Amino acid sequence: GYPLLCKKVFIKFFSDLFLFEGESDEAWLEKCMKESKKEGAMWPVFAFNSGFVVGKGYQDELSDLAKPLLIVNGSSDKRATDRVEYGKPENGGGTMEFVDGCNVIPYENAKGFTRVVKKWLKVVYVE
Repeated sequence: GYPLLCKKVFIKFFSDLFLFEGESDEAWLEKCMKESKKEGAMWPVFAFNSGFVVGKGYQDELSDLAKPLLIVNGSSDKRATDRVEYGKPENGGGTMEFVDGCNVIPYENAKGFTRVVKKWLKVVYVE
């Protein structure tokens, strides 16, 4: 189980397949391997993997979140078109923003992520 998922080859495989537009870099892989040793680190990994096993969407969870809600998604994410649904009123009505990148937006595209968050904050929390 978990120890196998923490091996560099598996982290790279899953990161390149699901998380990054291109290939993951060495700094990312080293950070993941280091963080995987921390207490409690296994639970997000199990949750991430179980989502793929059951193919679960997050509409119910999004509906229960406090508003206002910003959802930032990578434009090259293979599931981006499915995630447009998250911004619809019947699914929680969050503000959807797409930026260049795949799934690790603050890491892949810090400037784009910061830009959309600042823009959203100016609208939601008028100065």
